[in-house]
Amino acid sequence: IENTWKGEGGIVTWERGGYNPSEVFAVLQDYEIELKKSEYFAEDVTFTNKIYFDEPLKGVLHDKVKFNKKPEDATYPKFDSYTKKFVIEDLYENIDYEGGLSMQGSKLVGTGTLENTAKLRIYKNDTLVLSAASVYFGFRSDRVSSLRTAVTIKLRNDSIFHSNLFFTYRVKFKELTLLKSDDYSSQAPYSNSYHKVDMNFDQLTWRMDEDIMTFSAPRGAAIGYAYFESVNYFNYNKFMNMMMLDRAHPLVSLKSFANKYGSDEFPVN
Repeated sequence: IENTWKGEGGIVTWERGGYNPSEVFAVLQDYEIELKKSEYFAEDVTFTNKIYFDEPLKGVLHDKVKFNKKPEDATYPKFDSYTKKFVIEDLYENIDYEGGLSMQGSKLVGTGTLENTAKLRIYKNDTLVLSAASVYFGFRSDRVSSLRTAVTIKLRNDSIFHSNLFFTYRVKFKELTLLKSDDYSSQAPYSNSYHKVDMNFDQLTWRMDEDIMTFSAPRGAAIGYAYFESVNYFNYNKFMNMMMLDRAHPLVSLKSFANKYGSDEFPVN
């Protein structure tokens, strides 16, 4: 006895994730299921998601028997497209997406790599106001979220930038929330080239149809801490503390390398 099921054809739906079976489904070709396992893979499936895509996609299906208390907790079935770069305009209102895509249970997931990140662009009155880059975006009907996100908020020819933030956008309210994590790089300040200051605070909230951003402590925190420092501010003690026990100051070494490289901007890899 081989304990293997060999099948041809069939349909897999995403009802476990709360989707209408006529809107989100995959059509199988040839596939095999090892009956002693709780999961299987199927190549060359045709995936349809009428909510987000005009045309079916080709890719790989991964399904697994797994209990979910609620549809939004579902992580299977998973579909990964053979196409690794999509450009989707108006994924949500005034939001464009560029990158890879997969369907993982209840979530549509945007995927990228460290070398080629997935990108989200948000517009206001046909003008780009924010771009976000990450290796992962989770898309739901009511929100977009990601970890370790590089965010650039455009201010005319300048910007507010941070390289590592929790990113959440609530679609209905057009509300952006940026939150620092415990990662060392996430604790760095925002760079604000428009006002020429470095800004350090825990959370930024912005209803993007309004003209006010709120800088605050995380929700639920009793005390918040923030400081703003001009880019031309110099403190000798802070400068010397950066050297620690090294023989050469890191900023002096960087400046020396930049002079040899011939530019103030250079790759770090």
